[in-house]
Amino acid sequence: MKIYTALMRYQNKCINYYELRWYRDFSSLNIIIFSIGGNMGDLIFAIIVFIIIYLLYLGIVILNKEKLEKFTKAKEISLLVSKYKLDLKQINIKKLVNMVALSNSFIMALAIYLVSLVENIFLQILVAFVVIFPSILIIYPLIGNYFKKKEVKKNV
Repeated sequence: MKIYTALMRYQNKCINYYELRWYRDFSSLNIIIFSIGGNMGDLIFAIIVFIIIYLLYLGIVILNKEKLEKFTKAKEISLLVSKYKLDLKQINIKKLVNMVALSNSFIMALAIYLVSLVENIFLQILVAFVVIFPSILIIYPLIGNYFKKKEVKKNV
């Protein structure tokens, strides 16, 4: 209980029973993240989320050959293939899936970090939409252009 009261005093706020229960359930993670405090704790949490999501992509999709073949038919890959006229036979599929996994992890972690800065639930939803869609519209063309240039260099 001394750790929780120290955390409460450090953050200068009163917490209710459910928050205290959450603190108790995730006490080791809280000591690491919330002892830093404020936005830096949220940033570390976002980095942890980025790593976890990427490791899930790595374990489930990239390292599994059957899932890798199924993932080449996913919406993200088909969007890149159709919009940038990529030839999947000429580019490294593992590298493409790896880039998509990194970009998806980054987009989710960025959205989680920016949403955590807002207190109101309705504003959090709005911020999530405002962050996710432009991020997708910025990052996926970068990936498509990168692989299009790689494909052109191989053909020449």
